[in-house]
Amino acid sequence: MSYHLNYASITQRMLEAEWLTTWADKKMTTPNGKSVTLPALIAGDNNSYPVPGAAGDPRLPEASEIKNAPHRVHRFEPGPDGTLLPQTRPDAYLREAGFEDVARHWAATPNGTPAALSRTVNATDTHGPDTRIDRAYATHDLLPAVDKVDVIEVDPDMSDHHILRIRLNAGSLAEILNNPA
Repeated sequence: MSYHLNYASITQRMLEAEWLTTWADKKMTTPNGKSVTLPALIAGDNNSYPVPGAAGDPRLPEASEIKNAPHRVHRFEPGPDGTLLPQTRPDAYLREAGFEDVARHWAATPNGTPAALSRTVNATDTHGPDTRIDRAYATHDLLPAVDKVDVIEVDPDMSDHHILRIRLNAGSLAEILNNPA
């Protein structure tokens, strides 16, 4: 499934992330009558940041680096002491609900590479440093099918985002989809 979280509203992004979590618990009944949870792969422009902690992830910006005041309001929220913090809650909600950030997963596997965590948006004077705004999430049962994750650089005249590419192993994917138990 493809999605695009709201550009301008922290509150709306949280509501949208909450709704996206429902894709982690869709069920079906197999021919033998067993109820199983369906695997899911969702991807989109999150307009927010990933929770920090993955080796190779671009660092999160500080509020002072975002020179465009409306953009700063769109991407930062007050922390417990009132300090502005980059919004990472949509990522946290999706991961808590049973999704895994596919690039983060791939970067941590033996065959993976931290390059999977490359920027998907370039640094700008107004919007701050390189960021990984575009992400894909999969339910844990799909992760063994991930064969590669990389980011394809796009000319800035064509888009302000780069392309997140995920390759799934067809045999592994077929096995997962045909064995929903």
